[in-house]
Amino acid sequence: MNSTHRAIALTGGVIAITLGLGLAVTRFGGGGADGNGGGAKDASVIPGIPPAPAPPEGPADARDPASPARGAPAEGASAAVADPETDGHRELPLRKRGLGGAEELVRALARTDDPRVKAHFERGFRQLFTTREDLRHAGLAATELKAAIDVDAGFEPAYRVLGEALWVQRMDFHAAVPQLEKAIELREDYGEAHYGLAFLYSRSPHDEDRAKGRRHFRRARQLGIPDDKGLAPTYDIP
Repeated sequence: MNSTHRAIALTGGVIAITLGLGLAVTRFGGGGADGNGGGAKDASVIPGIPPAPAPPEGPADARDPASPARGAPAEGASAAVADPETDGHRELPLRKRGLGGAEELVRALARTDDPRVKAHFERGFRQLFTTREDLRHAGLAATELKAAIDVDAGFEPAYRVLGEALWVQRMDFHAAVPQLEKAIELREDYGEAHYGLAFLYSRSPHDEDRAKGRRHFRRARQLGIPDDKGLAPTYDIP
């Protein structure tokens, strides 16, 4: 092969290489002449190997509003544990036992068949005695208890609780005592009413009232009422 032939062969090889490179660029990096590309592609993309996923831009809860916040309870988990010392009422829970407790409420409600009396009395009772001190409201309780009495004037538990509500609301000895006395007039063996009078009379400076209070305290003890307010030292009764 002479020099002319070698030059022609070399030139043809360069053209072939150039054409090959052009086809490669057109296939993997070029624009959309065939309607499939539409713009420059990333030169770092290697055919046959999927690109690496983009790194996250922030925490999961910032990217996706539906993702749970850190520290949030799992779906279905209870947000708060019910106090085992109460009756479990969702809005106005009561302690289970003692004066103003759930057991007293149940006994009182059993003394009427009228659903209106039951509804007014329970609302008033819970409003006055709930363990949620921030939700106690003696005025609202008194309104409900008076409504119960309007429906049934012989429902003695309403008088017992109304007497305490009036005392809590206004510290009004003379308004509270007649309510508790009415409760005992309707049912002499009403222990909680006797205890309520013992408490009110313990607040009086008069010896005559103290003597009345001592009698009511003794009767309440006979009827099995616990001394929740610690009146025994006041009346010097063990």
